[in-house]
Amino acid sequence: MLTCNRCGRPSDDFTCTLCRSVERERREDAEREERAREEDVEREERAWEVSRANAERAAEARFNPGDYNCPECLYRTLRKRASRCPMCHAAVGVEYWNLIEASEKEAAARAQAAAKAAKEQWDREAPARAQAARDAADRAAQAARHISERAARAAATKRNEAISDTFRVV
Repeated sequence: MLTCNRCGRPSDDFTCTLCRSVERERREDAEREERAREEDVEREERAWEVSRANAERAAEARFNPGDYNCPECLYRTLRKRASRCPMCHAAVGVEYWNLIEASEKEAAARAQAAAKAAKEQWDREAPARAQAARDAADRAAQAARHISERAARAAATKRNEAISDTFRVV
């Protein structure tokens, strides 16, 4: 009989079951601690990313508080129809605002045309969608009829077998 190298108890090999279970528990504890450390590191990294993104948004809001770009300093500092930039104090002419309004109207017209084209395409495809729905309903009804016919044939066959069994001569 062999003895355990660690505790000196008798065992089948050089480690007893008690020492093996203790070692397994130690390994599992170490793995749990490692996973917990990795999760903590990941949590800290996510928190760092969030705080960095918040700082970037705050800096962006500070240096670009407006709705439109200034033609001089190129910061987004102008409100609609502003006569001068609050950052660089450059004068903003009426021509600039006329160009901005024209481009906004053009963009709105393009968006409206795209929405209208999408609606027209949807309306054009409506009969095909309706036909596809009718075809699917027809296929489902046909499958249901087929299943009920098979069930009726199986029942008739079973009934005929039962009748022939009663008249069978032994």
